Amino acid sequence: MIIKLVALLLPLMIFNTISFGAVPLPFVTLLLALTCAIMMWKRKIIPGFSYTAPLLSLLVISFCKAIFLLGTDSIVDVVKISTMLIALAGIYFIFKENLQDFLQWYFYAMILILLYMVYQFVVLAAGLDRSAWGVNLPVEMWNANAWHVSIIRDGIIRVQGFAYEPAYLAIFLGFALFCANSFPGYRKWTIFIVVGLFATGSRNTMVFLVVFYGLLFSYKKLSENFIGFIYLLSFFFPVATFFLLDLNDGFDVSILARALPYKVIAENIFSDFWSSLIGVASYVDAIDNSAYLYGFSDVVISEKVNEDPKSFIAYLILHFGFLGFFVFIFSQWWFLRRSKISLIYMTSFNLLCFNINVLFWPIYWCVYALSIVMQKKITVATEDISSKNDVTDAEHGTSIGLLKK
Repeated sequence: MIIKLVALLLPLMIFNTISFGAVPLPFVTLLLALTCAIMMWKRKIIPGFSYTAPLLSLLVISFCKAIFLLGTDSIVDVVKISTMLIALAGIYFIFKENLQDFLQWYFYAMILILLYMVYQFVVLAAGLDRSAWGVNLPVEMWNANAWHVSIIRDGIIRVQGFAYEPAYLAIFLGFALFCANSFPGYRKWTIFIVVGLFATGSRNTMVFLVVFYGLLFSYKKLSENFIGFIYLLSFFFPVATFFLLDLNDGFDVSILARALPYKVIAENIFSDFWSSLIGVASYVDAIDNSAYLYGFSDVVISEKVNEDPKSFIAYLILHFGFLGFFVFIFSQWWFLRRSKISLIYMTSFNLLCFNINVLFWPIYWCVYALSIVMQKKITVATEDISSKNDVTDAEHGTSIGLLKK
């Protein structure tokens, strides 16, 4: 029952976090942690946590910074990472033992989301009052720290489903697309998911679809090393892009909010060795004391940039330094390197959500866990089918039927 509840609520962002005063409680994350604890207790085992190396590396850096009093942020990071480690363990166990139940209920949520998206689009296209017709739900009633508003940008209707904004919805649809691609039983949903991705109007979505399908259709012709190189670029491309942006060149507030943390990195990369190596002592102080802050106070206030980097890659570098950044990338690659498809999933997903701080979102680790579990199932299935001389497209899963419905 817990697995079904987690899967159903996970993509329904406006419902899966409740605010108690100024404290948001992401109870889906806590349910994942509870699921992990229950599974371990029932099996009376302590599972191996090697696959958690990307998060463990960040935890070690934060713990060392906390011990040596190198910043108050490190204490908060220790708590956040520890919680997410348990959640990742829960996700991994669910995918190993109950992936079919999880996907079934996750796609129930997808059906609700897609239907609501159609309704939102029709209401907006008709020019009706958004709040009166239930397009903008009164989220503040139960989640004062969140928002839920439709967006019409440059005459383009962008719908957000049950996410806080369209770009966030695209992230959950992206995971659904991976599942539809991996398991034949859900492949019939592909076209609806892709249409839903276009309906979000997210700029990242277009890059995501081009990279994902471009690599997917040509992966047989590409070497593991080449796809691994593209995977590395998925981290470095956003960094290079934001480093080179001219903040005075008339960009919108969304881009400014995400570029500012990278300018802070560039400003201090050579002047402060320890901050560059293991992260700044205080993210708020780093932003507030930045020379680039002058002239962009409205961005800081409206987007709360001094509270959240708005980018998980910027968060990685500012909180854990380039040491944490490179160890995170290498350890993640290490567990994905055996499968081209796994690397393609993480590469395209990184590009889909690079401008959002998804490091502590369970959905990011769902993609990571799916990539690991899938390649293990592929290995077993390939060996079984090979013994029967019936291998056609093992890595893609089209002849294996990893999950039949």
